[in-house]
Amino acid sequence: MNIIYASNINSGGGKVLLETALSTNHFGAIKKLYIDSRCDIAFDNFPGLEVTRVKPGVLSRFLAQFNLKTLCSKTKVDQVIFFGNLPPFLKINAKCSIFLQNAYLLKTTPLPKRIWPKVRTVFERILFYRFIDKDMQLMVQTTWMQKMLKKESNFHAELIDLLPQLPTLRVDEKVFDLIAITGPELHKNQKLLLASLKKIDLELSICIVSPSKVFIDNKKISLTHYKRIERVVLIKLLASSSSVIVLSEFESLCLPLYEGKHFGLKILAPKKDYITDHVLPDFEIEELTPEHVNKSIKKFIKSLGRG
Repeated sequence: MNIIYASNINSGGGKVLLETALSTNHFGAIKKLYIDSRCDIAFDNFPGLEVTRVKPGVLSRFLAQFNLKTLCSKTKVDQVIFFGNLPPFLKINAKCSIFLQNAYLLKTTPLPKRIWPKVRTVFERILFYRFIDKDMQLMVQTTWMQKMLKKESNFHAELIDLLPQLPTLRVDEKVFDLIAITGPELHKNQKLLLASLKKIDLELSICIVSPSKVFIDNKKISLTHYKRIERVVLIKLLASSSSVIVLSEFESLCLPLYEGKHFGLKILAPKKDYITDHVLPDFEIEELTPEHVNKSIKKFIKSLGRG
């Protein structure tokens, strides 16, 4: 029996990858899943899967892992995949595999600036390096993450090809020149994007998907902002755009790049390792400053025959 323990997965890229793993049997047939109670994956689509929902919070997750430990001591379990970064802090009587999806857990990755995210990240790093065991299998999705783990801690991580299946969509006309899928986390550089767009003096239509407030004081910019949307809508927005812009300092896996490449979008991005694992930018951003971002956006607009 194979089990996935994903008690902290409820949305975002983690949810997308988890659903992909279940639908493709990437880790073999999964018989039991521990999942954050807020996750809205349609588990009815996976007959034979027993789902245990775990409320967010330290106590609930401790009790869930204790339940897992008890189950593994009474039942023959072939493998437990800890889907969501942290290894088990209890001794589990089964092969344990850790899927590391959060680049913040790397030692050399800059910590968040805000107090609570910084405290949480430091705590999670302590847990990761305290409980990771040489007998556990470590899995990552990019050669950048693989190389960093080897360099920092001499950990060998297996490179796995876990990517969402994307449809083939026919789009008669592009709606947006540019799309950005971002957020308030400082490493995603949403403020940099907005500051750069404020200085654009050419006509540009952009779609920004971000849960935080978005405002651009520039009449040349036609802005469409979505806070939270269903994935099927996001895929249609990507397919309806001419290019995607990514300004993150780091990512363990940048899904918008993979999705943009699939739909033939031009890529505006810095030439960082996590990006070149997927694709070479069509319009390289030499430095993450408003001036250089502005310059790359203008080059892209002119490539469309405008300006």
